[in-house]
Amino acid sequence: RLSGGDQSNLSWLAGLSVFSNRDDMSQLIENLNGADPPPFARQTYRLDEYSAFGEASYQITTDWSLTAGARLLYTRASGERSFGSEIVVEPRNGPIRMLPALALAYSPSSNWTTYARYQQGFRTGGITIERDGNRDPSTTTFDPDRVRSYEAGFRGQVGQIVPLHIAATVYHSRWSDVQADLLNLEGFPLTRNIGNGNVTGIDASADVEFPDGWRFQAAGTWNDTKLDRVLPEGQVRRVQFPNVPDFSSYGQIFKRWSSRKGDEFGLSISGRYIGQSFLDIDQQNRIEQGRFGSVDAAAWWTGKHWGVRAEVLNLTNAKGNRFAFGNPFTVRFEDQATPLRPLTLQIEISLRR
Repeated sequence: RLSGGDQSNLSWLAGLSVFSNRDDMSQLIENLNGADPPPFARQTYRLDEYSAFGEASYQITTDWSLTAGARLLYTRASGERSFGSEIVVEPRNGPIRMLPALALAYSPSSNWTTYARYQQGFRTGGITIERDGNRDPSTTTFDPDRVRSYEAGFRGQVGQIVPLHIAATVYHSRWSDVQADLLNLEGFPLTRNIGNGNVTGIDASADVEFPDGWRFQAAGTWNDTKLDRVLPEGQVRRVQFPNVPDFSSYGQIFKRWSSRKGDEFGLSISGRYIGQSFLDIDQQNRIEQGRFGSVDAAAWWTGKHWGVRAEVLNLTNAKGNRFAFGNPFTVRFEDQATPLRPLTLQIEISLRR
């Protein structure tokens, strides 16, 4: 990668990238119906990726700047699978892809910036081992997926004596042929294209610190997600994007002060809320997770050589499921959850020499 230019006028970077990857997978296949398939399914997937990329930022005026860039990408892939004595080779040479990026920023002062940005992203396709109707191994390909993202926002500071830092971003993404990791009926992972979707959201934060040592922080994210999933029967069902909560927020209040001897004291209380999301098991089954809140509190003292910190986690002893997954082989038959840590008190003593 090379870069150059002048930050006050024109700056640029350019580079080349070569990526080579090989995945080897073997699965032991055994049917319980008395059939005698090959004992192993072997699969090798090779992927070579070549890309050239560049980006330049130009200061149009004192307040306005423009950034433009692109990545030129070519992939060459080959999948080789063997079930017993049969060996099949599937070359997949992708077309040359252009992934552009464009951004415009307005900074009327050193404290304020407003911006808008457009960018495209891409992930290569591949092959995965599945089972056919007779439960024998078969190979299925999944296509590349592509995302187009738009965002606009601002960040800045209000006030000097009591500075309030605020930021907000509005974004929208269009995702085509979404790749997702699912589980087959035996519990083994596989990758499929599950459909097309959109993600629209708002992300905002605020941070203010007073001269007397008090500080307040808050942040929140709201997401409206829609995924048009293709079901095995060919129907389309609109659902929420997997693993994306509809709303989450965080807030903290803390205070620090110092004694004449140089000791530091502090108090803090924080809370967070994680909204509802879903974990996809396959194209038809999903498990609910999230939709919980928790509160933590802490107090500390730090001296010249000693320090003590006491912290209470999950002050209200709230119950919730952080992540609805554990054992892939029983997830369809048993309730699985990663619970919140229960009400916990921990004390830390430190010594510095």
